[in-house]
Amino acid sequence: MKKILLICGILMLSSQAFAENVTVSDPSEVDLGNHKTECIYHNGEDTYSYVVKNGTCSYSKTFDSGDAE
Repeated sequence: MKKILLICGILMLSSQAFAENVTVSDPSEVDLGNHKTECIYHNGEDTYSYVVKNGTCSYSKTFDSGDAE
């Protein structure tokens, strides 16, 4: 039983090692109407986007690397 728990713990820690954050700056903004703006960030390899309501896109934003489109 202890071996199974140890293996599960190691697997959980190793999967977290692959999680990575990416900070991207200088977005493109697309007006979607209804006071919504889509913020599109590119870093050369990946594209990240999100929608803001009643505001503008922040100059830089941090994303989980698994969220790339």
